[in-house]
Amino acid sequence: IHNANTNEKFTILNLLYSPDKSNNDNKIEKLISKTTSNDSLLVAFSKFIREPEEQRLFNKLQAISKTKAEDQTKFFQLIKSGKQDEAIKIYNDILSVSYMNFQQQSVQLLNFVSKHDSSQIHLIEKQISNINYLNRWISASLILLIIFLGNTYIKMLKLIGKTNVELKESERRYRT
Repeated sequence: IHNANTNEKFTILNLLYSPDKSNNDNKIEKLISKTTSNDSLLVAFSKFIREPEEQRLFNKLQAISKTKAEDQTKFFQLIKSGKQDEAIKIYNDILSVSYMNFQQQSVQLLNFVSKHDSSQIHLIEKQISNINYLNRWISASLILLIIFLGNTYIKMLKLIGKTNVELKESERRYRT
């Protein structure tokens, strides 16, 4: 979104100061298409908003984008009607300010998302670390339990073996 805004601004400057004015209508149509595409990026981004502050920053960016689109429409009308001086005045007084505001707001939103994601990553890393620590304790406990059960099983086998020997000895004495 940030880079697309910069590209739009350069295309507008090209419209204003390019000596070749014959292809302006085509340039305007391409710019309108790019702007529409950029607006669809905003709509797509809105689906991933998770925090109220992020929503507030996004709403502000959307409002600036709407104002910028309205300013562009006025600018395009002036360019199409050949009013170059008025178009330059609209760009300098209004449209350049809209682009600057859009850039600043998109940077604020980007910084918020970056900080939020960084804190989420840190939180998840801590949770993973805690789970790993817990897994080590569970593994050690299971190993000790297996050793204890194995030791108990061996003792039971010895006891059964001893009981069998005593039973056989008892039977032999009883029969003789």
